[in-house]
Formats: sequence, structure tokens, C-alpha cells
Amino acid sequence: MATGGWLAGRVNDGNAKWWVLGASCFALFMAILDNLVVNVALPTISEDFGPTTTQLQWIVSAYTLVFAALQITAGGLGDRLGRKKFFLIGVTIFTVTSALAALVQNTEWLIIARAAQGVGAAFIMPLSLSLISAAFPPEERGKALGIWSAVSVSGLAFGPIVGGFIVEYFAWQWIFLINVPIGIVAFLITSAVVSESRDESGDVATDIPGTILVTAAIASLTFALIEAGERGWGDSLIVAGFALSAVLFAAFIYVEQRTEKPMVPLRFFKSSTFTGANLDSFAISFFISGIAFSMTLYWQNVHGFSAIRTGLTMLPMVITMMVFSPISGALVNRIGTRNLITVGMLITGASAFMYLRTAVDG
Repeated sequence: MATGGWLAGRVNDGNAKWWVLGASCFALFMAILDNLVVNVALPTISEDFGPTTTQLQWIVSAYTLVFAALQITAGGLGDRLGRKKFFLIGVTIFTVTSALAALVQNTEWLIIARAAQGVGAAFIMPLSLSLISAAFPPEERGKALGIWSAVSVSGLAFGPIVGGFIVEYFAWQWIFLINVPIGIVAFLITSAVVSESRDESGDVATDIPGTILVTAAIASLTFALIEAGERGWGDSLIVAGFALSAVLFAAFIYVEQRTEKPMVPLRFFKSSTFTGANLDSFAISFFISGIAFSMTLYWQNVHGFSAIRTGLTMLPMVITMMVFSPISGALVNRIGTRNLITVGMLITGASAFMYLRTAVDG
């Protein structure tokens, strides 16, 4: 336990782990919140900066793209060189870039700030889990990780509502500025309470070439998909984007097959269960992200909903996810994983079909 300064009289060996949990979850909540909080603010941002629809997509995607692509490497760096150190680096990056996102004066810089936020979030999420695992003994670890999971889900649940409330009663810049005090508190508590730890086994994977290749491949694919709506699918730049993405993915596979400690062990994909689960997760995430983006613009621009009402319209989807996740977990042994996933995908497909029938007149 590394206690000192302003927490010296409040923290002891008995409660230090709960302070670690609190600081980790505090930082995690703001990182997860920023996945969806910005969606509700998009129409208001449009009024200030006048971005194209493509640029609006980049405001959302820049964050999630970097967040997703760097998590494995960020977690590996922390495990190898110091979990506390890199967690604090992540919190610092996220806090500073959140402030910068609130201060920018045009769309291009907002997109850059969002991408930089994603770098910070990529360190926060995996290393918050590592800090908690290191702080709690095995018999209490399950409870702590359950709280961590609940905070993660609640960040998604409250993102649209918090975003709607802030935009409605303050200004869209505050969806970023609210992260600053949260980040400062998380930094101070972590600095005072958390002891440094690292993986001494030497088995930690820090596959930098693989990370660069897969990040570039995903970025190229994302660019082509987003820009195609404005430039046209036959545009030479779009075709080049898809081609570059294919080449980079092929290079990534080549590197992973020959790396001693790969970012993604390709042997996992020989398992139909693993591959199927990842495809299902991709489809669900693709659907939810698309709905969160398009319906935010639809409700506010077409039907004139307020920001907070728009946030509330997203709540039923998140609530049903929170309610049925533990129920489906309990039903796995009775019904079977394949049957549950099949039912879930059919329901998702039916929902997507109903969204396709949504028209301007409602």
C-alpha cells in the first residue's frame, strides 16, 4: 500500500483495496461514458461547427477506433513496465484531451481530440482491471470484478442520458469538461493509494508491429466506409482505402503467424465457437453503434426532440441489455449457448428490419 499525503489518515490495510476499486471504477466510468455521451450532442455540435455527416461520424468513430485498437498493447505495456504508471498516463491523457475537446474551435480539431481521448481510454480500461485484480485477494476478487463490470455497463446506460442532460441545461462542451474533475480525483487517489505492480513472468505480449498494422488496417477500412457515403463507392480514394486495408490485414496475419508473442494468437480462430462468438459480438456492436448514431440525428433533426428526450429514447435498449444479460447467463445451462445466441440474433435482426422501416414521417 502506497499511502501518503491527503489520504494518510483515511486509508489503512483493511480498506486500501476499496480505494483502489473506487479510483479504477471512477476512471473506467468516464472512459465508457464517452462511447455514447457524445452522440446526443451531435446536432448541437453541428449548429456550432457545421460539419458534414461524414465528419460527424468521425467525431464518434475516432474515439472508438483508437480505444479498441490499442487496448491489448496498452494493457501489455502496463503489465510489463508498471500498471500504476501506465494507468496514470492513461488518466492524464484522457483528462487533458477531454479539456482540449471542449476548447476546440472546429470539427477537425475535435476529431483529433477524440482520437487522443481514445488513447487514454485504451490504457484506462485494461489496467483498471489489472489494478483491481492485484489489490484484491482471490476470495474477494469476484465481488470486485462484478462491481467493475456493473460500472462498465452503467457507463453505457447513462451515457445518452448524461449527454442529453448536459446539452439541454448547459452546453455541449461540458460533456468533455465533466471528465476533468473525475480524472483529477482518479489520478490523486491512484497516486496516493495504489502500489506499483507488474508481471514478472516474462510472458506478457507487447506486439508493437501487429498493433500498428491492425490499427492502420482498421483505420483504412473505417475511412473507406465513412467517406464512401460522400465521395461514392467507385471513387478512386475509396477503392484505394479498401485495397490498402486488405493489404494491411494480410500483413498483420503474416506478422502474427511469425511473432513469438502475438497480439492475437491466430490459432484461436480454429475454434468455431471462438470465431462465431466474435462474429456475433461484431454484428451486435455494429448494430448498436449504428443505431446510437443515426437515431440521435433522426429524433432531434426530424422530430425536434430535445437532447434529454433523445437520451431517454435510448434508455429502453440499454435497460433490456442490463436486465437480460444476467438472465441469459442463468439460462445457458438449461437452454444451451447456441440456442440463446440464435434467439438473440433473430431478435436483433427483427429489430434492425423495423429500424429500416423508419421514415421521416415517423
